[in-house]
Amino acid sequence: GTARVLGRVTDDAGRPVPGATVVVVTGGARAPGGQARSEDTGGFQLAALPAGSYRLRVEKVGYAPQEQDVVLGDGEQRTVVLRLQTARASRTVQAQRAMLPQRRP
Repeated sequence: GTARVLGRVTDDAGRPVPGATVVVVTGGARAPGGQARSEDTGGFQLAALPAGSYRLRVEKVGYAPQEQDVVLGDGEQRTVVLRLQTARASRTVQAQRAMLPQRRP
């Protein structure tokens, strides 16, 4: 049997992110039929996935890639929200950590 995923891609403020690529990964490889692109509303659909465990990876230029694990049962329809953070925000946090004074023994 198969399952399907209905989802939305949003930014960290909850606004829709169109044109993001959602890839379904299983066992380190892309699952057959496991790729979608988010629409203007941020919505996407992945249909006819065999039941099993997957990792959803969402990417878009200007955002840090995000991953979410999902387990799909036979005939299940799962709804997910994938939230992207701007790459700029991620880099700022890393830079701030790097600038903290380091203690020396």
